[in-house]
Amino acid sequence: MNISKFLLIATLCLSISSGFSQNIKPKVFSQYPDVINCNAVVFQNAFSKTEGDIISLAFSNDFTVAGKVSSNIQKYANLQSMTIQLPGYANAVFHLSKQINSDLSLSYVGRIMSTEAQDGYEIKKDDTGNYALVKIEEEKIRQICGQ
Repeated sequence: MNISKFLLIATLCLSISSGFSQNIKPKVFSQYPDVINCNAVVFQNAFSKTEGDIISLAFSNDFTVAGKVSSNIQKYANLQSMTIQLPGYANAVFHLSKQINSDLSLSYVGRIMSTEAQDGYEIKKDDTGNYALVKIEEEKIRQICGQ
């Protein structure tokens, strides 16, 4: 095999492999703000749903998620977690947990993420007790988890 054929084959192989490695995921939540203020009542009401129920959660006038409850488990007396499949957002999963604190107040944590998207949301609570969905990048979360 002469050198030009070898270089042609090598170039073709490299371009094919780089094409596969550059699988760019879409930003599913790009049309929504980076921060969406939330009312904790929305989280609390979600926990009334059971596995198999269809649920719709309106976080703002412009941002509503809807899907099917995959699980809703009371793991401990002070911890309940649920998972909601959101097919309208690249098959994202909304994992939501409710914790009853020692002073009997409630705290919520969770994320909306899809393996098919590069963005999502995480529930954050500020110093005054207000909740918001804050946009996150899946790649950065994956790096943190891999450390």
